[in-house]
Amino acid sequence: MTQAPPEKGRVVQIHCFTVVAFIALAAGRLAYVATCPIPLRYHYDHLLWTMPALAIGAYYTFIRFHPTIAALFNPANPTNPAFLRNMAAVGGPLGIKVLPVALKSPDELDSVFATLVAQRPDTIQLVADSGNLDLSDRIAALALKHRLPSFSSVTSYAEFGGLMAYGISLRTLFIRATYYVKRILDGAKPGDLPVEQPTRIELVINLKTAKALGLSIPSTLLSRADQVIE
Repeated sequence: MTQAPPEKGRVVQIHCFTVVAFIALAAGRLAYVATCPIPLRYHYDHLLWTMPALAIGAYYTFIRFHPTIAALFNPANPTNPAFLRNMAAVGGPLGIKVLPVALKSPDELDSVFATLVAQRPDTIQLVADSGNLDLSDRIAALALKHRLPSFSSVTSYAEFGGLMAYGISLRTLFIRATYYVKRILDGAKPGDLPVEQPTRIELVINLKTAKALGLSIPSTLLSRADQVIE
C-alpha cells in the first residue's frame, strides 16, 4: 500500500531507538522508515521466503480441481511481482492459470474485489505484503461472501478466515529477528551476518471456512496439516 502508515505517530511517541522493518513492507512504509527521525539501527531483511513452488505443491491435491487462481498483490512491493512470476512458472505446467489482481490501497478493496470476481477465478491467493495482510479479515470475509476458497503464504491468514495457509509463522519470524537486532546493537556489522531461510513451513487449514463454502478437504491434505481450525 502506498499511503503513509498510521503507526508513524505511535513509533515517535514511545521514543524507541531501534526500528525493525519487515521485508514485506510496502513502498510507502519503507519510505517512512527511511525518513523517520528515530535512528534506524537495522532494516530487517535477513529472513527471506519464496513460497510459490511449495505452496502449489501443498495445495495441488485441492487446486487441481480449481485451476484458475486470482492472485491479490501489491504492485508497490518489489517482492510481489517475483512471487507471481514464480507462481505462474510453477503452476503453468500443472494446468494452473494465475490471474494477477493489483490492490494499491485499502480504499480500493471493494472495487478491486468486484473486478476480481468478474474474472471468475476458482480460488484466491493473497500474496504476502504488510498492507494486504492488514486486510486479512476483510479479504477472507469477501472471499467467503463470493464463495471463493482463499489461500496465503502467511499462516495467520487462515486464522482470519482464509481456507488455507502454507508458509511461515510471522510470530516465529519476528522472534528470530530479535537475535539479529541484539547482534547489531552489540556491534556486529549487518553485512557480516548470514542470510537465513525459514526452517519450518506450516500448513494451516480452516475447516470452519471449508464447511461454510461447502467444500470437503481431502484426507491426504488434512493429514499433512500442522494446525486444523474447527
